[in-house]
Amino acid sequence: MIKKLLRDNTIVNPIFRNLVRGFNRFIMPLNRITSLYRIYGIADLNICGVSFKVFSKSDDLIANEIFYDSGYEEGEFRLLKELTKKSKYFIDIGANTGIFSIYAAVANPKLNTLSFEPHPYNFERLLKNLSINKLSHVKAYQTALGADKKELEFTIPADSSLSTTSSINAEYAKNFHRIEYKTILVQQHTIDEVLSNISIASHDVIKVDVEYYELEVLKGAKSTLLNKKPLIMIEILQYDSLIAQFPEMEGKIDAQHGTKVYNFLIDLGYHCYSIGGSGINIVTSLSDQRNRNFLFVSRELPRESYSYDEIAHGITE
Repeated sequence: MIKKLLRDNTIVNPIFRNLVRGFNRFIMPLNRITSLYRIYGIADLNICGVSFKVFSKSDDLIANEIFYDSGYEEGEFRLLKELTKKSKYFIDIGANTGIFSIYAAVANPKLNTLSFEPHPYNFERLLKNLSINKLSHVKAYQTALGADKKELEFTIPADSSLSTTSSINAEYAKNFHRIEYKTILVQQHTIDEVLSNISIASHDVIKVDVEYYELEVLKGAKSTLLNKKPLIMIEILQYDSLIAQFPEMEGKIDAQHGTKVYNFLIDLGYHCYSIGGSGINIVTSLSDQRNRNFLFVSRELPRESYSYDEIAHGITE
């Protein structure tokens, strides 16, 4: 009852969350409090100078981290803002509640944004977030993307709540959090199929974040990658890091997943850069990488590193 009154209330929550954020900024990190006192209702987010709104019922953990200035994926946001200055299309695969899609669409109002999210409740929230930001031109699709067109099982929390780790890779999803899960049937399509009538080019951006299913997504994009050569922003989770954090996954997920994703793109002529706090740096092997976010560029660049201020001219020209 007290929790309902003090947090899950659209009138009280904005007052207290702003107080907590103020303390968190100027006095000391209050990570425990910020994780407990989550956003409820509509909140204003500002990422790298781009402002927009999100809706949460104390359940959007990504929005919560951004609101409390935790530095969530700051490099990815800075990179996306610079890359999409000259893009015509942004394809967001594994869009979750739409934060990256909305960020890109607000940063560049002329951008054509396509968002793909198979989790029904995540997708419902994505639509709500698009609505409150009046982004009717962003196209959202409740479908999975993979190597072929078919119906398959998708693992989500048993209570149908929002999730950042739901996946077609069931063992990955089930061993990430200690909660009950269930499977639902979702439709899967391929990038080659959904982009067949869209004129994307090397200046356009495809973002892939699908919880240990990235290789299958790329397999279904082979024609697009070979012929259109778009920029690829992708999360590549390292097996050793995952097992260190989640021992239950050992032997249940592909230990070579990251290497396979990397090699797949390298074999198609792409060059890999690690996305860091101040810019991007060339990567010649994943073996020494602790990072999980990467940019793949379809042509060899003259330099091994670029600051974010240099990217719009150095990469997309």
